[in-house]
Amino acid sequence: MLDLKGGKELQQLLDQLPAKIEANILRGGLRAGAKVLLNAVKESAPVDEGDLAASARISTSIRRGQVRVFVKVGNEKAWYAHIVEFGAAPHSVKKGDKIGKEKGDGDRRLHPRRKAKSICAVCV
Repeated sequence: MLDLKGGKELQQLLDQLPAKIEANILRGGLRAGAKVLLNAVKESAPVDEGDLAASARISTSIRRGQVRVFVKVGNEKAWYAHIVEFGAAPHSVKKGDKIGKEKGDGDRRLHPRRKAKSICAVCV
């Protein structure tokens, strides 16, 4: 007589296998579509030093059976991605900060307005 241990766990694993295969196939297809968006983001990103375009990447996740794909822009070097996308109103910064070009009164400097330049809207 054969004594099988873990049979119930094995059956659960086999039952989940088709869902996992389906999720991985779906993830691959979504990633392929996201590459088109990624290329559009990289082409539309302003190029000073190239950090913003270089920071664009694809990220995927599976949660509760839902496959999600993201095109993310920005990292530690290109922390300003949101400012490029949405713009910034004129504001003052402390003297000595690396941001700001025009000197203001006292220990503050005026940082000029930055118009929004959408790098993601071209994808939609």
